[in-house]
Amino acid sequence: MTYRRHPHRPPADLAAGAARCVSTSPWQPPAEVGYLRFHMQRTWWITTGIKPILTLNGTPVKVKYGENTIPLQPGRYVVEASQVWRSHHGHASYPITIEPGEVVDVWYAGPATQYHKGSIGPSEQQREGLRNAYVLLLGVLGVLYAAMFAVVLVTWN
Repeated sequence: MTYRRHPHRPPADLAAGAARCVSTSPWQPPAEVGYLRFHMQRTWWITTGIKPILTLNGTPVKVKYGENTIPLQPGRYVVEASQVWRSHHGHASYPITIEPGEVVDVWYAGPATQYHKGSIGPSEQQREGLRNAYVLLLGVLGVLYAAMFAVVLVTWN
């Protein structure tokens, strides 16, 4: 009758104090990490319901508005940011290289309207489409003012 060795007990030569084997595994402990400090700038009128989206080399990363610090292995990354409200909008991308121990700042500003691109870069960004939003707002207010003026003229005795 032969007995199998118990799977949780060390082999007899290790139990007796023999030299241990050196692993030949290709796995290495992680190198010193770098950090991406991602700044998701808030819109000036509303952020409720507008979900920020960030991907690094196509992999989604959960972020919030404000500053987000993300540890990364050294290497090259493509930072892509956008927003979702009723549709996916404001797409912008920016390539970065992270060195060990380095902190890379990336700023993203979503567009003023969902019909424009977002802005991304190494410093604080200006919103795309802000002038168009102001023109649209002034146009709507102008039409309302003209309608009120017309009502006053018609009802004037």
